[in-house]
Amino acid sequence: LDSRPGEPRSKRLYIVRHGESEHNVSDVHAFGDNGEHEHLFDAELTTAGHAQAAALADFFAANPVELAIVSPLRRAVQTYIGAFPCPPRQMVTEVWPLLREHLTDSCDIGSSPVDLQEAFPRRDLRFGMLPTVWWYVDGETSTSDPLDSRERYREFGFMEPESIFEARVDECARVLRTRREERIAMFGHSDFCNALLERHMGVEDKWLENGEVFPIDLPPIDPVREHKEPSRHHHYHGHGHGHGHRGHGH
Repeated sequence: LDSRPGEPRSKRLYIVRHGESEHNVSDVHAFGDNGEHEHLFDAELTTAGHAQAAALADFFAANPVELAIVSPLRRAVQTYIGAFPCPPRQMVTEVWPLLREHLTDSCDIGSSPVDLQEAFPRRDLRFGMLPTVWWYVDGETSTSDPLDSRERYREFGFMEPESIFEARVDECARVLRTRREERIAMFGHSDFCNALLERHMGVEDKWLENGEVFPIDLPPIDPVREHKEPSRHHHYHGHGHGHGHRGHGH
């Protein structure tokens, strides 16, 4: 993190992929996700996933951070809780919908802020500022009824367009660079982490395992994208409604 006086400083990121989820171990990878399994919407961690999350506590005890940012999807929130069972007073925690996964499967459709606050009634987790529907929806899906997303997905299927997903990743990097904190833990997802690393830190084809921490510096100015083509086709590991298999999964 060294820099000359007056120069912007890099930020140390600890990028965390959530622990193993119920969706990760489901059979939709082989047969396609058509939304028929209710428990896979906003899927929670498995027993193994909770253990992976709890194993992160020692890492963050040895590597304290000033800020923790968390995707509102349940599997990411549960991973954060495992990593910080008793969050230090000096650490700020914020729930960022920007960090949500690329919506390609039922697990990427979230829960309402009211349901999240009821499920996770911790002082450090505040969901009240989230919109009622904070995940991607297409033009035919309600932005006021969270359950409509699930019904629409079952009936028709929809995906977050790649261009919208990439713009969201870029916005996340921009906001991160504006923060005063220099040591930041980020609790997110496979495709999102891969895209952030590739588009803003020059790390190609890095797919985090469940419960993995990837420490890396985020440069204050993005040297990778300044001379990069605007966009190239990215082979995301998620696939949409009733299609193919997921690869590494969300």
